[in-house]
Parts: sequence; structure tokens; C-alpha cells
Amino acid sequence: PDFVNDVTEQEQRWGPGGRHVEAIDMAKLREEVFEADKHSKKQQYEAGPKPSFGYGGKFGVQSDRMDKS
Repeated sequence: PDFVNDVTEQEQRWGPGGRHVEAIDMAKLREEVFEADKHSKKQQYEAGPKPSFGYGGKFGVQSDRMDKS
């Protein structure tokens, strides 16, 4: 066979030592997610329809409204 097993017994048992990940700061992550969501919601609100613009009038057509019917 052309395969050479060059893994030591310690690496087989405990895995290679070069891939340790730092602990995640949950408070920082939570704050970043909160700010990103706030920014996203603000953009979504600004891009959406404006309820203050209105849809016509109760007593007739108001030409400055969106439906203009």
C-alpha cells in the first residue's frame, strides 16, 4: 500500500492540536446581532409603504393620496 500512517498515538487519541477555537463572548455577539437586526428593521421600515401617506378619503377622493381613485 502507498498509504503511510504518520499519525502518532497521541494525535489519534486526542486529535491534532492546531485547531483550538477561542471562546465566544456571548454578550458581544448578542450586542452585534441586536445592532444588526435594528439596522435591518430600520431599512425595511424606510423602504416599506408609509401609512401616513393614506389611501384616499372617507368622504371622497383625495388626489394627494396613493390610490388617487
